[in-house]
Amino acid sequence: PTVFFFFLSLLKQPISLFTSSLDWHLRTLWGDTCTLADFAGKPTIINYWASWCAPCLAEMGQFRSLYADYADKVNFIFVTNEKRTDVAKFVKRKNLDLPVYLPIKKYPEQLSTSTLPVTFLIDAEGNILMRKSGMAQWNGQKMRTILDAMLTQTQTENTNENE
Repeated sequence: PTVFFFFLSLLKQPISLFTSSLDWHLRTLWGDTCTLADFAGKPTIINYWASWCAPCLAEMGQFRSLYADYADKVNFIFVTNEKRTDVAKFVKRKNLDLPVYLPIKKYPEQLSTSTLPVTFLIDAEGNILMRKSGMAQWNGQKMRTILDAMLTQTQTENTNENE
């Protein structure tokens, strides 16, 4: 329960990122396209990174561990502006099994940034709960506790809606 108060203290105003009106299009390395609205219903982690960014690469190992444990319960979106062919080679060379996306359209204002790495934590309804610029500890107990609390809250809300 105290974790939710923590969330509320971080949330400046509700922002519904998972609406079709936002219309942020992304492309996978394999050419499939999606919009941010396609990720509604689950907590989401969006991480902006680049293959030339040392702090970004330092975080990748932590994200890999987190992804291994939460991939079926949490959306992970790793976004880079680099050329698709360069990113594909990098991902293959580093054996990264993370879901990497390239933006097709301009970033939404709510998710814009001029620094790397930047990570957003978004709840199942599309509200930004956290924005962290710079490198952070993503695979620690604190983050896992936050994700578990978000998942419990989402499950409780879904159960209440179905009653």
